[in-house]
Amino acid sequence: MANLLGNRLSPDWSTTVTRLKNNRLLKMDSQLARMAFQTTIYWIWRERNGRSHQNPTNTASSIARTIHKAIHDRLLSLSHGSRAGDNEAILRWNAVTRRDM
Repeated sequence: MANLLGNRLSPDWSTTVTRLKNNRLLKMDSQLARMAFQTTIYWIWRERNGRSHQNPTNTASSIARTIHKAIHDRLLSLSHGSRAGDNEAILRWNAVTRRDM
């Protein structure tokens, strides 16, 4: 998220949501940031729910890899459509998240 939002990223949830709603990012970066935020919330909820039911815990890096893969897979599924910008979204996602996962 830091590569997409830069200094707009905040540990305060309400501030982050407000910044996502009222951003001045490029359209693609805005969509990727929202997708990353939504996917992160979902996977944090799943981890919390799993811990509540005594499931094995995952490391933060494992959850980050899962989130990265979930977003990449979703973008990949969209790229089979007719919209030309979908492949660009995958390339942009890979560019802003380039690191060893």
